[in-house]
Amino acid sequence: MSPTPVTTLDWESEEHLKTWVYADDIEQLQKKFKDFLAGKENSFCAEYRQMLAPKKWRWVQLRGNAYTSAKGDKFMYGLLLNIEHLINTQQQLERSLSELTEAKSELSFSADITANAISEMAYYQDEMLIHKQMADIANRVPEFTHEINTPIGICVTAISHMQQSLEQLTDKTQTNKLTKNALTQYQQESKETFELIESNIQRATNLIQSFKQITVDQTSEQLRHFKLLTLIQDTLNTLHPKLKKTQHQVKLDISENVELYSYPGPLSQVFINLVNNSLSHGFKNIGSGDITLTLFDYASGDDEVLILYRDNGLGISQQNQEKMFDPYFTTNRSEGNTGLGMPIIKTIIEEKLAGELLCNSLEGAGVEFYIRLPVNIEKKISA
Repeated sequence: MSPTPVTTLDWESEEHLKTWVYADDIEQLQKKFKDFLAGKENSFCAEYRQMLAPKKWRWVQLRGNAYTSAKGDKFMYGLLLNIEHLINTQQQLERSLSELTEAKSELSFSADITANAISEMAYYQDEMLIHKQMADIANRVPEFTHEINTPIGICVTAISHMQQSLEQLTDKTQTNKLTKNALTQYQQESKETFELIESNIQRATNLIQSFKQITVDQTSEQLRHFKLLTLIQDTLNTLHPKLKKTQHQVKLDISENVELYSYPGPLSQVFINLVNNSLSHGFKNIGSGDITLTLFDYASGDDEVLILYRDNGLGISQQNQEKMFDPYFTTNRSEGNTGLGMPIIKTIIEEKLAGELLCNSLEGAGVEFYIRLPVNIEKKISA
């Protein structure tokens, strides 16, 4: 069966679209698709409610790219993702934002006492809006929803406590029973509560930013400037739900000033595969271990960077080192490993990133991977 050009698909008929798209979503879906066909957008991304059964809907996200055949026909390929988890997360964030707004309104009645608190609440409200905008990537990692629920839940509980404290303070003020000690206690509780909210808002912010950047990079594979340390930290944040279930530690010794012009998505995938390999192979039956990423001597203006990835796990025998980059070779197939992790790493580094990869290991003494990459991949390729 040959593919159907997108220009011949029935995207103009509302009656046709109503058979599988929620009515309120049709207009924006048609507009995005028309812009896509007209060449205004290089890729297609739309969120809408898809009919599962009469009066039963689910939120989905359609992502696509296009290619044009020799005949001039335009075809689209992509993914249809279930984003129900995203919508649930957004709704929870909106409820939290609503509670923050209510708390701000109540605090305004005692402005002389809590002026600083109101100012901080405005800041927290802005942070929550950022979370809402970034929450569209939550569905990519199943553990993410659970991970972000914890700091958000703490914020909601803290806000509820502040509302109760404010009501008590208001009652004492209205009945002329407000004492200096009561006011001092309220101010101290407010300070501690806002510090708690701020730390958890920051924790949620870091999680969301990391997931968003890594997801965008891996789906688009765009060439861009990026800080090496930031990329690694974002990648580790996406692995946090898995790492926190272990006693293993990841340590970084990388300068904040190192910037690359390359493909951050594939490079992030390299680090994800290396960490997963350490967890499933290097630390098998080991309760706690260390992973370190180190940047060797680097000076501004250098054409290359040399990154050392090391774990102190079981190591790799000489016999297995000779086969480790062969597709489908694995020593852990019984636990679901496919043997593609290391071949993918080698292919990405050498072919996509124009770099070099070297492994050094002894059985029982951990493993080292030396990754050499050009600082500017375009200059390396054109040289």
